[in-house]
Amino acid sequence: MAFFDKVGASISKMGSDVSSKTKSMVEVTNINGQLKSSEAQLKDIFTELGKAYFEANKGKEVDENLKQYFDQVSEAEEAIAHLKSLLHKAKGTVECTNCHAEMPVGTVFCSSCGAKIGAPEAAEEADAEKVVCPKCHAEIKAGVAFCASCGTKLN
Repeated sequence: MAFFDKVGASISKMGSDVSSKTKSMVEVTNINGQLKSSEAQLKDIFTELGKAYFEANKGKEVDENLKQYFDQVSEAEEAIAHLKSLLHKAKGTVECTNCHAEMPVGTVFCSSCGAKIGAPEAAEEADAEKVVCPKCHAEIKAGVAFCASCGTKLN
């Protein structure tokens, strides 16, 4: 009988150890999940902060350490706009300037928001009449002598 008591005690201790280790592993997994969630939230906050700072300071004089990032964002935005234009031409569509819905070329009113759709040629001509300041990268009208954002003398 003593043998069965020892086996029973041993099995009971083993079960207790397994239960303890399982609880510990569950706790570690739970904490790791919370940690990853908090890190992702922080990354999202930094992304929004950077975007907000960029939007608030676009076209203004910025710290030299940040200028390269502003230049990279401006270049990426220009590349995205160009690629969207190529995509719309390839698909035979235009984008509503109000709600950004996509519709066939020749559409007069947006089917999503009802805004009047301008002629694509007029939009391209308006883009051609604007230039970017070489110093602050603000968008300015072609032919002006000075940048309205930073005062740099233009050609």
